[in-house]
Amino acid sequence: SAPFTVLIVSEQSRLGRDSIRTLGVIQEIIEADVEIYSYLDDKQITLDGSSKIISMVTSYSDEDHGVQTGKRITDTLRRRAENGQVAGGRVFGYSNHRPAPKSPVVRVVDDAQAAVVRRIFEMARDGSGLRRIASQLNREGVAGPRSTWSNTGVREVLHRDLYRGVVTYG
Repeated sequence: SAPFTVLIVSEQSRLGRDSIRTLGVIQEIIEADVEIYSYLDDKQITLDGSSKIISMVTSYSDEDHGVQTGKRITDTLRRRAENGQVAGGRVFGYSNHRPAPKSPVVRVVDDAQAAVVRRIFEMARDGSGLRRIASQLNREGVAGPRSTWSNTGVREVLHRDLYRGVVTYG
């Protein structure tokens, strides 16, 4: 027997988005003698009689909604990137700036960090490897993306297309 007898969820989709698996989860919970209630729908979730069909349709609808939402988000981020707006997080060498309330976020060069980026490229051009560059920057106390510099952090700078003027998304 389960350590509880009632499960309250906001809606059935909180139990899962995959229509087949969600019905299996609901069945397992009910078979454990736990009642499931959805407070947004103000109903008990069951799998008896016509409620099984309703749960199946609801699960399919939730799954489709998740897929469509994902497509909309991807499309929005792609369009932002195409318009020169930020479609991701922060990037060392830039600050994210919102020119006006509710306007899209754009990247603005952070002069101090950009100087570090240029220096990393110059050190690599002059033959320094990742470890040597990271060690030199750390010895000098140069702040990195994650406070100190690592080989990986230097590699990320050297391989980021954005520093070569190429904006990519996806």
